[in-house]
Amino acid sequence: EEFLQTLRDLDGDVYLSIDMDGFDPAYVPSVGTPQPGGLSWYDAMDILEALFTNKKIVMKGVDMVELIPEASEVSQTFAAKLLQKIISHWGKSKEFDKREMIGSQMQVKYD
Repeated sequence: EEFLQTLRDLDGDVYLSIDMDGFDPAYVPSVGTPQPGGLSWYDAMDILEALFTNKKIVMKGVDMVELIPEASEVSQTFAAKLLQKIISHWGKSKEFDKREMIGSQMQVKYD
């Protein structure tokens, strides 16, 4: 897709701002201005992969706006998992997954 290629071609500093209104209300029902036909979870994953596999960018920051907490917590859960994916992609882009696993949590002996 042309849009994803544009993300793969970016160069320099990037600030990622996520407007939750951009997601389809089927996935994120509680936003400021819900609009049908928005992004899906999988669209967001494609966007994140395109950004974080691009070695020419430096991710300077991420923010998320237009989320309204609601009783079922569907929207909050979507947002939290999306942020978790962003942090994971960022860590992988910095090759944290290739570092030696050391530290107090790694020295626990289980019977």
